Amino acid sequence: MRLLNPREVQYLVTRQALSRFPGACQVTTRERSRLGCGDGTTALPEARLGAEVLGVDIASNLVAAGNRRGEAEGLTNCRFQEGDASHLDGLASDTFDLVVSIFGAMFAPRPFDVAKEMVRVTRPGGRIVMGTGSLTTRR
Repeated sequence: MRLLNPREVQYLVTRQALSRFPGACQVTTRERSRLGCGDGTTALPEARLGAEVLGVDIASNLVAAGNRRGEAEGLTNCRFQEGDASHLDGLASDTFDLVVSIFGAMFAPRPFDVAKEMVRVTRPGGRIVMGTGSLTTRR
């Protein structure tokens, strides 16, 4: 057995989340949000499947990288913006069908505030996926 690196975990969790909701990402009216999106590792695959995706990250260099990757692929249904996941003031309540944070919330100074914001911006009946990892190492 080997430990997975964070990108592998993000990919697997995204595939798992998508497989649990068959067809959800094939409908372009479905809106998704990625908190702590980085450069788009989990956001871009959903956009390729037709979902409208907004990636939010506090790091401007990662937001810029995500936008460059989306533009390079010609994805007009995916955009990235800088923001604090614990204060999503610019996003309306009940906006997204699916809100995902893979490792983003666990590194936030106030992870419970991130969770509250995830709930706030998710539409009634929507889904929230939150992945965290352990900072301990195996010997």
